[in-house]
Amino acid sequence: MTPALPVEPEVAYFRDIERAFVERRGDPLFISNADWVFLAKLWKKGVPRRVVLRGMTDAFDAHAHSFARKQKIRSLKFCETEITAAVDRYRRALQADGPGRRGLGGAIEALEGRVAALPAPPPIADAVAVARRRLLEIAGKAGTDKGFAPDKALAEIEDHLVEAASTALGVLALTEIETSSRDATAAYKSRMPANVYETLIGESVRRKILQRFGLPRFLLAEIE
Repeated sequence: MTPALPVEPEVAYFRDIERAFVERRGDPLFISNADWVFLAKLWKKGVPRRVVLRGMTDAFDAHAHSFARKQKIRSLKFCETEITAAVDRYRRALQADGPGRRGLGGAIEALEGRVAALPAPPPIADAVAVARRRLLEIAGKAGTDKGFAPDKALAEIEDHLVEAASTALGVLALTEIETSSRDATAAYKSRMPANVYETLIGESVRRKILQRFGLPRFLLAEIE
């Protein structure tokens, strides 16, 4: 028997949230195209799965005690307000510097330490050095400005590293990576809107490009 391939993290994110929503809703209907788009936005923002599930649970619990409780929740978008609130709580917790918490700045410094511990091959050494400097700059800003949102800055660092790593790998390796991502996510191609499926592929490819050099993703969910 051929061993089952490991589930891609991107697929697991979409799959687990969909399963939890369908189970809580209590019928076998899958989520809608609009829901897939909503989930893709959450993934791109680096919102951890557990935070989405917390917000979804809050939405269902509130609905169960509302005047409309006899009506079924038909869309994950119905949970958007509670999921947004859960994301806000998560971000405030990351930015907190209370006892026993590293805070957001400390978490980003820890990410820089992870990157520093990795061997940086010559083709990407300069890009890694730039990334480390930028991470320390972002960590410093996060430590002094409690309202600072590092998402965009982290995404720019990742973009620069992915570009350098892609150049180092070459066209053949990139083609192989994309093919493996499409093979691993083929079951979702007919279920998702085309733009969401391509987002899924793009995120999978980025992760695998960075993994070729031992580098992590630069998402909030990766640095907590």
